[in-house]
Amino acid sequence: MLALASPNAALTVGYLAIAGGLIVAGLWWIAALLLVIVILLMLTAAIPSYIGVCLRYDTTWYVMSERSMRLRSGIWVIQETTITFENVQNVSITQGPLERAFGIATLVVDTAGGGGEHAKGRGPGGHRGTIEGVTDAERLRRLILQRLNASRSAGLGEDAPTRGPLNPVWDDAHLGVLREIRDELQSSKYKVQSSK
Repeated sequence: MLALASPNAALTVGYLAIAGGLIVAGLWWIAALLLVIVILLMLTAAIPSYIGVCLRYDTTWYVMSERSMRLRSGIWVIQETTITFENVQNVSITQGPLERAFGIATLVVDTAGGGGEHAKGRGPGGHRGTIEGVTDAERLRRLILQRLNASRSAGLGEDAPTRGPLNPVWDDAHLGVLREIRDELQSSKYKVQSSK
């Protein structure tokens, strides 16, 4: 069974059948003319398709940080989705026969919230992100799940504060230096005398 992907493919098969019949009938010059038409049809379909694939590749990107991932794609209509790891419900891998033949897969990230058409990722602002054409989808899935587990362990209920510029942890050495500074300021040589 032959599956035809476009009207151009159907015309090409039709022209080839007619050309075969003309060659059998001895009208090879008409068959050669039809062959030129078939080649032109194939080129007119292939060149825009190639340009479209290249543009889609150039305008699609994925960025992953510690807290979220951003997916962007589109040529005429740009779709950009930011998914925080706290909202991720499921990470799955889909792979069709053509993807399997080329060794790639699609990673699907489902998030919390929404219902109906939005939950299926069909509407704008849907709660699904897809990363297409991934060569090592299982490794990327594990990385997303690690970030998901790390983000769920942070926040309220954390056992010990972490060191950092916004959350310093004072130890005895720091407190000792602060006490010395306080004592020096309280001594008489650093007291500020009020003017009368």
